[in-house]
Amino acid sequence: PGINIWLEVGSLAAISNIEESVAEATQFVLLYSKDYFKSKNCVREVKAAVQKGKPVIVIFETNENIESSKVINDMKNECIQYLPEELNYIFAEEPILWLNSSLHFNLESVKIIVGKLLQKLPHYEKHPLLLYEGLKINNEISPVDGVSPLEILVCDTNEGAHAVASKLHGEYNGIVTVTEINQRNLSIQSAGNERVMMLYL
Repeated sequence: PGINIWLEVGSLAAISNIEESVAEATQFVLLYSKDYFKSKNCVREVKAAVQKGKPVIVIFETNENIESSKVINDMKNECIQYLPEELNYIFAEEPILWLNSSLHFNLESVKIIVGKLLQKLPHYEKHPLLLYEGLKINNEISPVDGVSPLEILVCDTNEGAHAVASKLHGEYNGIVTVTEINQRNLSIQSAGNERVMMLYL
């Protein structure tokens, strides 16, 4: 099924039709940036979405220096100042972090958001199993199939590397093995598997 997307970009024509456009929408996507709830027009559109009972998806960005939880708390506190009664409705679902550090993370963000949007469309509400296997985008990295045996070497004093390697071992049990190395044990015999050394900096 085709999907029409209405984007409010601040033009006078778009602003004058905010309430009508939201009323015609199946879902409302709120792309949060700082001071979003201070904007009169942003308040208009999100109020219209709440009043019309439109499902709300909140998307936000952050950088590696700011924890996602802090951004979410900040946006909720900002919302309380301007739309206290609508807070619970707007944040009924956990906000989605837009992962923009690489193309493949971008693709995963797109899949999460599109999946949420499709779930509420009439066609997929009638046929939910169509979304059961998830979404696939051309040229994305596929899940790893047929992983070759791999031995990960970690230093016994590098706790971060040990934690990551142990998680991989748990997920690929029997395929990924973890070997600790230290100054007393530097001559480790290889079992013939591909081996890498992991450092956590």
